[in-house]
Amino acid sequence: MKEHHGIWTKEFIMVFVMSLFSSTAAYMTYPLITQYALSIRNDIGLASTIAGLMSLMGLLISPFAGMITDSFNIKKVLQCSYLFYVFILLSHILATNIPLLIIMRLLVGISFAVNSVAGTVFSTHFIVRERMAEG
Repeated sequence: MKEHHGIWTKEFIMVFVMSLFSSTAAYMTYPLITQYALSIRNDIGLASTIAGLMSLMGLLISPFAGMITDSFNIKKVLQCSYLFYVFILLSHILATNIPLLIIMRLLVGISFAVNSVAGTVFSTHFIVRERMAEG
């Protein structure tokens, strides 16, 4: 009888849920950041640019995030990136001017890229070899 190797192990589900919460937090901030930037300076173009900085920075940093996960202990990288990500998201409350808000969005983009890449790499440690590259 052939042994069944499922992909949905306890560890894989935990990494999946952490990634889900992280992504949800990131995408829930978009409308909030836009409105917040508008409350600081009534310029829709600037507010939209500030909101989009996270995505731009994430795109630029992702290749380097891959190099970081290859060079260091993946579990430590994941833990540090999640802590930094939560810290930066909570720090938005301190951004009372546009330059500080821009810096916060750039840092959120960096931490989101690193934690997304690290989470993906870390989750592969919990997939059995027979199920690797499926789907």
